[in-house]
Amino acid sequence: MTIAVTGAGGFIGSNLTGFFEREGHQLIKIERKLLFENIEQLTEIIEDSDVVVHLGGAPILQRWTKNNKKEIRDSRVISGRNIYYAIMAARRKPEIIFFCSAVGIYSNYGKHNEISNDFDRGFTGELVKEWEESAHSVRELGVRTVIMRLGIVLGDGGGALRSMITPFRYGFGAVIAGGKQMISFIHIFDVYLAMRFLMEKSEYNGIVNFVSPFPVTNRKFAKTLASVLNRPCYFNIPSFVMKILYGSASVMVTKGQNVVPGVLNRLGYKFRYPSIEVTLKNIIAE
Repeated sequence: MTIAVTGAGGFIGSNLTGFFEREGHQLIKIERKLLFENIEQLTEIIEDSDVVVHLGGAPILQRWTKNNKKEIRDSRVISGRNIYYAIMAARRKPEIIFFCSAVGIYSNYGKHNEISNDFDRGFTGELVKEWEESAHSVRELGVRTVIMRLGIVLGDGGGALRSMITPFRYGFGAVIAGGKQMISFIHIFDVYLAMRFLMEKSEYNGIVNFVSPFPVTNRKFAKTLASVLNRPCYFNIPSFVMKILYGSASVMVTKGQNVVPGVLNRLGYKFRYPSIEVTLKNIIAE
């Protein structure tokens, strides 16, 4: 198959393109400027593709100034709309498109599967809802669409784990804000395997939570990471410290979502790395 990928230079995109290339698929890496400046060339690429994977977007864990929020929003919403326009114009449409989204759409309370409509009422919830509108529009064009609501993606050499592992290696591991907030995570290889699994499930069209079946608290995550590294975890970083560092964006780490993979479980997907223990041991052992 020919698979076109946006955001191929990021942590998730570079891993996915590597996995698919090793399987023998032809990869087309869509440059960022095509998403915003050249709809005609983007359309030509999509016409040549069997699968489109739309990833990317500016990092959301940064201070939410007016300009930063605009960049975060535009990098997702405008690019998504342009993907929609390109697919609409394409004479030959892809068989399936995977639209990257996030579990940040859900509220910080209760447990959520794909039918939950208890959404976050802050910046992240509103952002993700607007972000997903383009995916719903593509679906209306008759293209099978999988909206990937990603949890925290863990893997070697990048992503969230790279930014947090260094203090743990030196014995300064810490729980954040008391550690009761939930972390819904997924191993990068399970992202790939679940995508491949869904490609073969031609009957499914819609939202999929890309998360492990066993979300954990921040405390459990921190203690497990420290244990795998054979290091202590004695410290607690109070909420006000995160507020100083990130402003209103601190809710990204002091709050969390308890999300389960209802669709993947129902369809029979078997996670390669279902628990935080096996996930971290695999990544760190590598």
